[in-house]
Amino acid sequence: FDLIVATNMLLYLEDRELVLALTNIRHMLRPGGLLIHNEQRPEAEAFARVLGMPLVDARMVRLSEKRRLYDAALVHRVRAD
Repeated sequence: FDLIVATNMLLYLEDRELVLALTNIRHMLRPGGLLIHNEQRPEAEAFARVLGMPLVDARMVRLSEKRRLYDAALVHRVRAD
């Protein structure tokens, strides 16, 4: 795949499950492919980096001004070997 979007999913996984999920995602993405998710745990970034998917961008996104509701968007790119 060129792009995988995994929002509101990774945050429910324990570290061991997160490593397994990111490993599977990594194997599904082509070199240069992108993973977009909203898991802000530092472990997610560290695991992805070790798997060859370093973080390339991260943003806080305002979903509602009235309710002060925010979310995150993190983008990882698979290194081209």
